[in-house]
Amino acid sequence: MTHLPSGWSYESINSIVEGGMIADGDWVETKDQDPSGQIRLTQLADVGDGEFRSRSDRWMNEEQALRLNVNYLQPGDLLMARMPEPLGRTCMVPENIGHAVTVVDVAIIRITRKDVNPKFVMWLLNSPGIRQQIEMLASGTTRRRITRKNLGNIDLPIPPFEEQHKIVELLEDHLSRLDAALADVRQAKVKAAQFRRSLLQAAFTGKLSGDETRLMTALPEGWEIKRLDGIADIVMGQSPPGSSYNEYGEGKPFFQGKAEFGDVHPTVRKYTTAGTKFARTGDILMSVRAPVGPTNIADIDCVIGRGLAAIRAKNFVSQEYLHWSLKHLEVDIQSKGTGTTFDSITGETLRGTLVAIPPIDEQHRIVEILEDYLSRLDVSISLADTVERQLDELRRSSLQAVFTGQLIKEVASV
Repeated sequence: MTHLPSGWSYESINSIVEGGMIADGDWVETKDQDPSGQIRLTQLADVGDGEFRSRSDRWMNEEQALRLNVNYLQPGDLLMARMPEPLGRTCMVPENIGHAVTVVDVAIIRITRKDVNPKFVMWLLNSPGIRQQIEMLASGTTRRRITRKNLGNIDLPIPPFEEQHKIVELLEDHLSRLDAALADVRQAKVKAAQFRRSLLQAAFTGKLSGDETRLMTALPEGWEIKRLDGIADIVMGQSPPGSSYNEYGEGKPFFQGKAEFGDVHPTVRKYTTAGTKFARTGDILMSVRAPVGPTNIADIDCVIGRGLAAIRAKNFVSQEYLHWSLKHLEVDIQSKGTGTTFDSITGETLRGTLVAIPPIDEQHRIVEILEDYLSRLDVSISLADTVERQLDELRRSSLQAVFTGQLIKEVASV
């Protein structure tokens, strides 16, 4: 075990809850629920990392609760998810919970000892070191979980009572600032996505390269609305026999659908010796079956299955302009998908898709401006992603400092 600071000691969860409770939630089936009941049934979705999420909307009535002899939750109880993702995440029951119970996949930890701060225990249970212990004690192959017995035997490093309070105060102040910074970064990413959509809208309604005062519903002079099959050759894919597939490079690369798409180009995973429908290098590949609409660019001659269509602009249309147009129209194309088990779009519907086409010189100018804006936007988003990862790592590091007692130095200086 890790060497502890002076005055700290290891105690099992069973020891910490002495006089309190450690129990599984209740086995509540659908037949035991009542949408008009007054007793809330909290679930795994409500349990976050140190946060009660309040996401579920399930209820019971008093008669059902009495028949099942449920354990009612109390404010200050700890709720631990005994199943991923992630396994072991723990939150505290809020003061305004009212009459509530929880499901069997959530453990209830009720601490009544006067020398143990429940919030300190909550943050310990969310720390990387304890999470690792929980994962090691979990069992099951398809649905990993930790038993109540194993949970009770986990040892926690417990400092003196006053230090617990000071550590919680320091930690929550630090986490609140990290969470505020993280919220700002995520909001910036949302705004970037909105700007991206606005940029595409401007590009394909004639606003990006010309008069900014034009109405979005009115096309600029010289623009035309064309059917897709009037400006591009379209090849609907067809899947070859499964017996012709291989992964060792015999035949031509074979793409089946969206699952192989990357940010720009698809990833080769299979080959076929019996292809009948082909795409050329540079063709736009569109997913036409579950989901409908996403696109990639073929960077190699290949065979396409029935989940894809290959789209090749005619010589009076820029391939790059057409690709960005189809990205702009993705939601509209997706809405045209039909099907009972999963959506797909027919060749006839795809061919009839309407695209706004400016003169060829303006197409090139729009692509140039659009790609310049989007490249700079992508740099900003990449930076935001990096900052988000760093903030997440800082959060984990802060929790690990609780587990190892590293915060004791800060506590001593407070």
